Order: sequence, then C-alpha cells, then structure tokens
Amino acid sequence: MKNLDIRDEVSLLFFAVLLCTESKSGYDGSWQVAPLFCSLPYRDNCLDRLLALKQRLGDRFPQLIAFGDRRAAKAYQSQYHSITKPSYILRLRKYGSQKRSQIRNITQIAHEEPASGGLVFSVFKPSDLEQRLRPGYVPCLISGSFLLHEDEFQMNVFFRSQSVVEFGIQDLIFLRQFQAEMVGEVNAGRTVAKRKQVAPGALNIHFGRVIIQRRLMRHNRMFVRREQILEPWLKIVERFMQEQQFVQ
Repeated sequence: MKNLDIRDEVSLLFFAVLLCTESKSGYDGSWQVAPLFCSLPYRDNCLDRLLALKQRLGDRFPQLIAFGDRRAAKAYQSQYHSITKPSYILRLRKYGSQKRSQIRNITQIAHEEPASGGLVFSVFKPSDLEQRLRPGYVPCLISGSFLLHEDEFQMNVFFRSQSVVEFGIQDLIFLRQFQAEMVGEVNAGRTVAKRKQVAPGALNIHFGRVIIQRRLMRHNRMFVRREQILEPWLKIVERFMQEQQFVQ
C-alpha cells in the first residue's frame, strides 16, 4: 500500500510511474503498485499545467498521446457505448430507462442539503461483469462522491485500475474538468438561494492498482515496448516539474 504525500497532479503521474518501475512484474509482465492513495489540493493552475504537460509529451510521443486521447474520447466525450468501452459520461448524464442525470441529481441534493454526504455517482454497473465483450470493458473509473467541506467542494474517486503512462494524464484532466463543472452547477443554485459561493477543493483518489504494461498502445498486433518510452517519458515529466518549481 502506498499513500503519496504529493503537491499536485503532475507529481502524481511522475511518482506513480516511478513506483511502478520499482515493483516486481506481475503474471502478465506488468509493473504494478496496489493500492495507491493520494489527496491533491486544488490549485488555480492545475488544469493548465496538465494541458501544458500533455502538449509537451505529445511533441515527443504523438502516438502515445493520440492513443490516450482516443480512449478518453470513448469514455469521457462519446454519447455511445463501444464494444471495447462503455461511455462514462453517458452514464453520468443519462442513466436508466428514464435517462435521468446523475449530475442533476447531485446538484439538486447539494442545493437542498448542502452538508449531505450522499452526493455519490457511479460509472460501474453490476451487469458490466456479465455483459463485458472484452476483458477491459468494466470501467476503470468505478465511482466517486462530492463533499462540501469548509466551503470547498471536494471530489473523491475510486479507480479499479489505471494504466498510468497510457491514460493517466487524460483521466486527471477529465476529473478536474468534471469537478469544475460541478462547482459551477452548485454555485448557480447557491446564487439563487443567496448563499456563499463554494470553491473547488481537494481531489482525493483511491487507485485499486496503477500499472505499466510491458506492451503499450496495443491495437490488433501492433504495440510499443515500455522500454522504448519509459525513460524519456520520466525525464520529460521531471524536467517539467523542475521548470514549474514543483520538484519534491
């Protein structure tokens, strides 16, 4: 078990990968850390920093970032389920036979019961275990919750698994964007009720495991070995941290 005491999202990516490189290979050759916990305080520039790092990694590894973006588009943007990945955002915005919105339900409860501990959302459905068409069909992002604490809207999420080099930066970008959307929705209701506005708070993440597979960007029979990417990937992220004065 690892509990990372870190300052920001970029540090999470760097040290999660570093911990994986220090672990023993699993049965399929993956490097794995399990479980992993972290609490990331909110910073005004956290999303800008993630986007800047993504651009830098994309300049060096365009295929890697494009691979992650395609998966992120399926999970976080598409309004349709694919045979390899359910649409996470569709499940958040339209679920069940009545196509109700989990987001709308959360904001309504937050308006009526600001101190509620029940602001919960779920991406996983039990039927995913029965209906999965591919081994990875079960969502990686399982569930989460929001909590208003000391005028900050904290976000708590649980990942069953994350392939950090392939998808970590896209996952973090989505989470901070989703948190910002929810803060805006909650504040819209508080404006009507003439209540004090809330600020975005910490992003608290529980990873069931973080992995680096030995074959990255696998598609059909094509892949890239992690050794071709890992060392320069770490150097780019470390240099970015140093430039931003966030080195631990």
